[in-house]
Amino acid sequence: TILNLSSNQLTGVIPPSLGESDKLRILNLFNNHFSGNIPLTLGKIVQLEQLDFSFNNITGHIPNTLQELHSLSSLNLSFNMLDRQMSTFEKSSYLENPGFCGKPFDKECPSNS
Repeated sequence: TILNLSSNQLTGVIPPSLGESDKLRILNLFNNHFSGNIPLTLGKIVQLEQLDFSFNNITGHIPNTLQELHSLSSLNLSFNMLDRQMSTFEKSSYLENPGFCGKPFDKECPSNS
């Protein structure tokens, strides 16, 4: 199942109820005006293969629940305002998120001490 809502001028937060779509394989919200955090509930979509939230205004951390999606082979979160990447995807999945630091980026992360 594919849900493609790209380039629709959509605003607001990404609905947590999308996590209830257990048959979803491709979720594309590219080029909208979504803001807020990525819902933790998306980690419940165990068959999800592709996720594209690029070119939005999404903030915060990428939920650890997304790292548990073993079917997820394509991830694009570029051009948002996220501040922590997952180590399981290439740098190209995270371009232009000014808060990202550490591997695979050249920017050092601030120490927590």
